[in-house]
Amino acid sequence: MASRFHLPLRFAQVASSMVVLGLSIYEAHQYLPYLIFCIEGAISLFYLGGFIALAVFLAHQKLCAGSTCMASQADAVFAALTYVLWAASATFRGIEISEFGKSVELTDEMNEKIVEEV
Repeated sequence: MASRFHLPLRFAQVASSMVVLGLSIYEAHQYLPYLIFCIEGAISLFYLGGFIALAVFLAHQKLCAGSTCMASQADAVFAALTYVLWAASATFRGIEISEFGKSVELTDEMNEKIVEEV
């Protein structure tokens, strides 16, 4: 049996949950470029380790012939290419983050000069 406070309590829970979610999204948005940079960097490191391990494994195979071996070698080459692409993406993201920080500093300096002139 539901009490008379059950429905108002649920509305209060929904309202407070929406406020918390909204504030969390606002806070996460500030750190999102850094999170994406870390994820891209981690993925590029995984591809680096993966294609190196595959290349070492294929280099030590004594009987590597046929279409299976050629497919494995092509896989190692494309894994290396994918590593380069992920590393480039992480590098560009890092440059973007560092330039964003500089632009914020420049605008702060400009605001201080404007205030001083007035």
